[in-house]
Amino acid sequence: MARPPGPNREETVRSKKPKGVMLELWAIGLAYNLVRLEIESIAEQATVPRTPRAVMAAPVAGGEARVLAGADATGYGTVPGLGSRGFVAPLRMDSSFVYTVDGLNIVRIAKATGVSSTLVTAEGPISALAVGDMRIYWAESSTTGNFAVSVLKSAPLAGGDAIVLADDFFYVLPPEPVMSDIVVTQTNLLWAANGTLWRLSW
Repeated sequence: MARPPGPNREETVRSKKPKGVMLELWAIGLAYNLVRLEIESIAEQATVPRTPRAVMAAPVAGGEARVLAGADATGYGTVPGLGSRGFVAPLRMDSSFVYTVDGLNIVRIAKATGVSSTLVTAEGPISALAVGDMRIYWAESSTTGNFAVSVLKSAPLAGGDAIVLADDFFYVLPPEPVMSDIVVTQTNLLWAANGTLWRLSW
């Protein structure tokens, strides 16, 4: 009986010899990537309406929310380009600032005034962000052909050069980025990658 269509569908390999099986698997992989590339090409050519976005702030105890920074902020600073690329993610904060991602830039916004500044410009899309006492940490991706690599980097909050803390987390396009979460403690930096929790201690 035929398997009903759905997300759990499995491909059938008909060859009986190892060489034939290998060729079929390569063909399935090639067809999959060609379809995904066509989907990406169509998506890039499509005209999608852009929704203005903003960083909002509200009292924990309850009360009126206000625009801290954004494309249409009034009375507070704005983040250049914040309204042009959709949803704001991720958001992190410390006692004085809110940190977010705008394109390839990691932006710091003062809670009191909404004045923003760019801390770091990444070399690829940013998938995770964390803030420590003295440094900021992020995961960025770069692509080569059908492969990509996620890299964990860090830079001083006061400004300075970025350093690579971990790399070689490879994956085949196009899935979600390998690194999805970063957590900073007093003695450890933890991050999730390839379904595994990693730790760097100091």
